[in-house]
Amino acid sequence: MNYQKLHLTLLAILLISSLKAQRLQVVSFTELGNDLTAQQAATSKLDQNGEVTALIKILTPELQDLSFDGGSLGVVGTELKGGEWWLYVPADAQRLTITHPLYGVLRNYIYPQPILQGHTYRMVLDIGLGCYVTIQSPADNTEVEIDGRPMGKAPLVQQYLLYGIHTIQATSGQQEAVDTIFLSSKQEKEQTFQLRMHEAINHFGNVRVTVADNADIFFHNELVGKGTWQQSLREGTYEIETRRENCNPAKTTFSVTAGIDNLIEANPPTEHLGWLSIYTRPKKVEALFPDGSKADLRRTVSKPAGIYKVKMSNPYYFPEKRTYTIENQRITIDTLEFTSKYSSFYFGYNGKLFGSQLWHGGTLGFNTWFGFDLCAEGYPQHIFTKGEESAKVFCFSGKTGWRFSLSKEVAVTPQIGWLGVFIDEKGGKDASTGHLNNLFGGVRLDYSPIKAFRLHFAAYYSEKLANDDVARKFDVKSTGFSLDFGAVICINAKAKSNKYTK
Repeated sequence: MNYQKLHLTLLAILLISSLKAQRLQVVSFTELGNDLTAQQAATSKLDQNGEVTALIKILTPELQDLSFDGGSLGVVGTELKGGEWWLYVPADAQRLTITHPLYGVLRNYIYPQPILQGHTYRMVLDIGLGCYVTIQSPADNTEVEIDGRPMGKAPLVQQYLLYGIHTIQATSGQQEAVDTIFLSSKQEKEQTFQLRMHEAINHFGNVRVTVADNADIFFHNELVGKGTWQQSLREGTYEIETRRENCNPAKTTFSVTAGIDNLIEANPPTEHLGWLSIYTRPKKVEALFPDGSKADLRRTVSKPAGIYKVKMSNPYYFPEKRTYTIENQRITIDTLEFTSKYSSFYFGYNGKLFGSQLWHGGTLGFNTWFGFDLCAEGYPQHIFTKGEESAKVFCFSGKTGWRFSLSKEVAVTPQIGWLGVFIDEKGGKDASTGHLNNLFGGVRLDYSPIKAFRLHFAAYYSEKLANDDVARKFDVKSTGFSLDFGAVICINAKAKSNKYTK
């Protein structure tokens, strides 16, 4: 075991030493006569004397950890652009040193031609491990794979390949090529290979791909169709991807059989989905979304990502409107306490009409969200006269009932109650007091046009339980049918919310 470790260690040291011994070298250096990059305002640079520099575009398979030294004239600037280094040097620069910690040093490389102000040059740099290969095809739109990896369409210009054996596969329509190339350090650093295309119709099948919602279809990461795509493909297994705005892309893997029509129904993209979770008080609340769909907020609601104006309602509470932003794969959470129509205190005016007698008074009460209602009414003194005698009459009633909602604004409340009438006679030699006790029942109709205000109308029938001579003397009526009407102010808890997204 120790010998094995020693052997591996020595092998690693030799490999690293071998790599470091591989000196960087320039494969070619040419002027790009039609390239005006060094002169254009967006890409040009000035040296310390305010003069336009020259630009050297360096093609290299190793982009990281390279450093450049321009000697006495220096280097004005470097940029990494699209897989190559852009090196800005002053005009009349003579030499360049390039250093890499693994691949060594190219020291004092002398430019093979004058470096002119505002001119652009191209340097091809080798790291000593392979060759630059250009692959050409006699057929149009030839897709090329090297060692099973898609490389794009021919011609492929100056692809850096390591020394060794490489397999090149190419297709163009129903033509194909399969070639093997061998690269070694004894060959030229820049090589060109011509693909030998031949007919392979017996190995191809027609493919027709369809996808719902007219989604975009991508093959080898290129847009090839919208909703449908037809192509002739070599027998084998392939993968496509469908995409659509505000949706998650979907992939479909399919096999192609040669000589037949292959009909493929691709998986459509899935909408960006998020969730809305609203804890409400009360718990049973219905939400109405802009598209007309409804949801029970006792459960988390799943919706496509977007902005929603949601109307929420419960028959016993005033409706609420909120705007929520639902994000992809996130939960928007809110806690919302509704304003109750019926679980509230109320006070206001109440009028009672007994025949031709109209009593004005006030009412005070409360009702609960599940329907129970309890209130009291008081009527200030009324003066009743009989000849030269008069009496002060005070009324008080208490009633209870159960509310039933007919709509969001209207409710009815069957009620029963007790009505007490107190009479204080004044004047005359036989002044005395009296009272009436009545039991009544009826129905009250409530209308709530806005949250804090309510109108009511009621009809009752009362029957006396007790009467006395004073009441009969002044003809104080409290039995039979009566009509009530009035308006009250409701004191409810305000709606509260606490929105956040996670």
